[in-house]
Amino acid sequence: PVYQAPSPSLVTSITTLPAYVIDQAVHDAGALLRKPRTCNRPSGESVSRPSMCTPRWQAASAVIGEFCEQRSAATPSPTIAELEGVRVKCTFLPADAVADAMCEQLCWVVDFAWFPKLRALHLVEHFHASGGGRRGG
Repeated sequence: PVYQAPSPSLVTSITTLPAYVIDQAVHDAGALLRKPRTCNRPSGESVSRPSMCTPRWQAASAVIGEFCEQRSAATPSPTIAELEGVRVKCTFLPADAVADAMCEQLCWVVDFAWFPKLRALHLVEHFHASGGGRRGG
């Protein structure tokens, strides 16, 4: 029999990287996501605006931010129920708005607190384990 060590979780893999590497990756991803997007109006004209000004982006930021800022005295790790609750809420929001909100939480420029970033990493891992980019599942 061949013994195979279990593969590390996404959170374990990311937390072993130096902070400056994570910060740069989040910064780069955020810069790509925050490029102005073209929105087509019913009249047919195109309008370019950053995704951050939309109500859906603000909703995603509120959902992700509220989850990441919750503190539990018992454990810093969120429960499966908490993670699943956020995942369900995010299925009603555009994926790019959720990605922007996650980048905002993980950015060291915005905040130096580690606790919200840990919860955000748990959320990324849960989204990945739940089917990644698939909608509704």
